[in-house]
Amino acid sequence: MKFSAKWAFAMLLLTSTRVFCQDAESDQVLLEKNEIALWTAWKNHDVKAYMEYLTPTSVAIESYGSVSRGKDLILHSVQSDYCKIRNFSLRDFHYEWVTKDVVVQTYHAETSSTCGAHVLPQKVIASTVWTKLNGRWQTPFHQESPDGK
Repeated sequence: MKFSAKWAFAMLLLTSTRVFCQDAESDQVLLEKNEIALWTAWKNHDVKAYMEYLTPTSVAIESYGSVSRGKDLILHSVQSDYCKIRNFSLRDFHYEWVTKDVVVQTYHAETSSTCGAHVLPQKVIASTVWTKLNGRWQTPFHQESPDGK
């Protein structure tokens, strides 16, 4: 009887791990699309994606030293024509799963952009924390740091 219980537990563990991995892979595809949507929205000064994906207390730390705390301030920043994004590309997405509902997404970005008189670093390493709230992926935190390479 003990062998059967151990066998059943092992099968349950393997099955649940496989389901989590499949869910994680599909979520990673979705989160990459979400991140691209946010960069596109920033370029176009369109707050729609930001309204959908930000939490009320989101924090954004930009590569040029700006810190925006709160969804309203971030939305104001996106709508403003202070930053001009001529183009961007994102690559090398990686995911560190904290739980099945919390993941840290990191990637490299290249952009040709200015914010006021500041020329933004052409290459940055970015990280976004995504959390599933009420069945929807949202981001409470995003940070960019100049890529020293």
